[in-house]
Amino acid sequence: MIIAISSDGGGLDGQVAMHFGMCSEFVIVETKEKQIISSRVLPNIHSGKRIPGALPEFIKTQGADVLITGGVGPKATELFNSFGIQVVLVQNQKVRAVVSDFLNGRLKADENACVH
Repeated sequence: MIIAISSDGGGLDGQVAMHFGMCSEFVIVETKEKQIISSRVLPNIHSGKRIPGALPEFIKTQGADVLITGGVGPKATELFNSFGIQVVLVQNQKVRAVVSDFLNGRLKADENACVH
């Protein structure tokens, strides 16, 4: 399974970004049997540009099965759903912690997260 997490910097030790499109980077985590196999950090080259569909397509090309972020708009969510990518919204959490909690079934989606 591949999990993409929007981050404000710091890779696995960073904070989950509160706004998907405005994050500084994406942490792409490959997992197997509830363990992190590898991770890589990719800069958000579209940050702040608001190019409709560009970021969901970018996450899709990374092979992501899941996106974890602090907030994402309805159009991007629709695209992720059409790509078969699960979107999980969280607030104020570290990247490594949300990956671990997700893999172990402990991650609780935040119903109050930003869905601008």
